[in-house]
Amino acid sequence: MRACDDAAASFAPPPDVPLDRRPAEPPGIPAAPACPPDLVGHVDITPENVIFRNGRAHALIDFDLATLAARADEVFNAMLWWAPLSDPRDVDRLLRDVGAPRRSGIRAETQGGGRQRMWDEGVGEVIKRREAWLDRHAVTLTAALTEP
Repeated sequence: MRACDDAAASFAPPPDVPLDRRPAEPPGIPAAPACPPDLVGHVDITPENVIFRNGRAHALIDFDLATLAARADEVFNAMLWWAPLSDPRDVDRLLRDVGAPRRSGIRAETQGGGRQRMWDEGVGEVIKRREAWLDRHAVTLTAALTEP
């Protein structure tokens, strides 16, 4: 996926090709993170769209949903299908018992770079405390932001 996105990042589509469309997500799939697009992404990196050779991903096929995307969109899409980030009843039977949290962690360990280092240095605990604080104060903050 990274090699494909690296190649796509230098691609400039012709100006008359519309790429500002977003396919409708199937029901139950969470919305992708809002990131500015920086390439023409595949955004449909499902097991059915990957060709394997000798047990390794070799190529992507089926670019009918390709559109302007961010690398984060590509990672998000791939994790939905390959971790997979879904209830086991809703994923391919071959991926039902793979341990999504562990598979997500492996990606962070091998591809995380500085983010993994930051997490190891305690940033994760700061993020968790911030989230808990925001949850505890959500009503007050919402009122302050929405009251006239």
